[in-house]
Amino acid sequence: MRKLLAPVLFILMLHFSLADYSITVTYPNGGEVITTRYVDVNWTTTDFDPNDQVTIYYDTDNNKDNGYVYVYGPVDNTGHFEWDLMQMPDGNYYVYLRITKVSPYIVRDDYSDGDFNKAGFDWNYSSNAVSIKVNKQHAPDVNVTYPNGNETLSGVFDINFSVLDIDEDKLIADINIELHKFYKELVISKCSQFLENKLSWNNTVCSTSGTLHYLEYNGDDANYLSKSIYLGDVNRLISLEISARNANVYVRFSDDNSSWTGWQQYSNGVTLLNGAYDYFQYKVIFTSPFGKFFSLKIKFVLSNYSIFIGNYRLDDPNICIDADNNIATANECSVDYNSAMQNSDANVIVKVSDTVLEDTDKSDAEFTIDNNPVILDVFVSDQNSNSAKINFSTNEPTTFTVYYGKTNWNDNSQTVSDSNYTHSHLLTSLDPCTKYYYKICAKDAQNNETCTQVMEFYTTAGSTTLNNPNSGTFSQRYITVEWNQDAGEDTISLYYDNDNNFENGAILAEKGISDSGSREWDVLQISKGQSYYVAVRRVCYDPIRNVTTYAIDYSDNAITINEFDANKQRAFNTRVNKQHAPDVNVTYPNGGENLSGTFSIDFNVSDPEGDILTADVNINFVDAINWLYHFS
Repeated sequence: MRKLLAPVLFILMLHFSLADYSITVTYPNGGEVITTRYVDVNWTTTDFDPNDQVTIYYDTDNNKDNGYVYVYGPVDNTGHFEWDLMQMPDGNYYVYLRITKVSPYIVRDDYSDGDFNKAGFDWNYSSNAVSIKVNKQHAPDVNVTYPNGNETLSGVFDINFSVLDIDEDKLIADINIELHKFYKELVISKCSQFLENKLSWNNTVCSTSGTLHYLEYNGDDANYLSKSIYLGDVNRLISLEISARNANVYVRFSDDNSSWTGWQQYSNGVTLLNGAYDYFQYKVIFTSPFGKFFSLKIKFVLSNYSIFIGNYRLDDPNICIDADNNIATANECSVDYNSAMQNSDANVIVKVSDTVLEDTDKSDAEFTIDNNPVILDVFVSDQNSNSAKINFSTNEPTTFTVYYGKTNWNDNSQTVSDSNYTHSHLLTSLDPCTKYYYKICAKDAQNNETCTQVMEFYTTAGSTTLNNPNSGTFSQRYITVEWNQDAGEDTISLYYDNDNNFENGAILAEKGISDSGSREWDVLQISKGQSYYVAVRRVCYDPIRNVTTYAIDYSDNAITINEFDANKQRAFNTRVNKQHAPDVNVTYPNGGENLSGTFSIDFNVSDPEGDILTADVNINFVDAINWLYHFS
């Protein structure tokens, strides 16, 4: 009974045809005795649409709530289906059909009015040859054609296979690459904190990358976290690499998750194992206080690792082509695969299924995926005034060369011949506070080479030694301050202090001084009759890291500055640092010219210290001077 209300008559009229939509089993519909291998199941539908999909089932009763058995489908709504009864035991069965309308979505079903009897038959006899095409009597046949053994491939390449299915079923292909040596990475980057005297995670402020495996709290040790990783029966762990920050890492291995090797502490780098394992377990013991950042990265190499490439419908013309439109010949199929960051012997495995029967084929022999190595996670650490450490990792074991220089990236080079996944190399004999250009080139066992772009880093401030003054009494306006000179980009700040402890305060006398090695210090404004320590502070700014480093040195003893007659001091209005006088050269007019009105007076000026200069310009008119300008 249709339970719709009169006030919504327009809705009732709109959906009248859908409410009446139905499927009806017409054969076999009860009482038939079937003695042939194939039976033609027939049905009718209201609101016929050939795009509707029908699924065929059978049942020992006509109660779908207690279960029924799948036969085949969905198939197009053709009104009939050839059903192969060969696999069914003799007995009485109801036919149960379900039809699905795609748009608008609606499902209807129907049982046969009664059961039919399936009796014995000669299975070699086929009553209708055309039924073979529908009823899955033949499994599809798949054959991998490329790569099929001994090829060396890289980047993106085609995987080609042929498929033969004389039933012309709708086929699905699952494609996998089996790598016999696969590199995989597990990255944990978390923050730890105490919560009710137990270790927990602060997921709000902590970041993760890669495939995250949460570490588990072990109540026996508040500094102890552990996790077991199961690699699978097929995938075997053959090498392992660990790098950790603010934590010590211990690892052990097992084949059965019960008989474990002893715990071993792993330092940064690659460790090859004696044999292969299905399980490994790691534990972390923190070396920094809780609440501090720690990171953990585990890289492991597996054997026979299978990568699922994809699931493909073979009726897609972009995947398979039936060139001759002949069901007796194979269709040619092809998909693209991007092998980036993989280097291994490999096989292609293709499984084709028609939902009932399937066939699998594997490339006849191993082929080689041989890509250039990939350089990852480049950073510079441990920078000081004359050294810096270059760090990076690669997706396969490589040797490497670091090129570096102050002017050009390839002024110098250092090569490391040890082949690893993780790499660190200390560059020494560098100049303080200097920008260096560098580039990394990594090479694998097959001599495939990858290089980074040119990058930069800075060294830190070099040491500072105050040479003069180190003691004495001065009764003059200008005191020469001298220090060791560096070749870097740092500047010098000059201080004076009541003691030789910079941390409790010092008075800045002048900053931004070029590192010339000396400076004339004007003490006119400093209180006289007192003793002061003199300090020279080297300042080095690193714009890449936005970090400033310093080096400072105090005079060995305090100096005393007495009163002096400032009027008797020379007025060095052209320079502050009197180690080198500036040099001036008049270039125009320079003799012999006849001039009138307005004309230019040109001159060149050089100053080794780069001081702030002033110039007085005048014209001498036969023993009389007419001052024109005074300017800076």
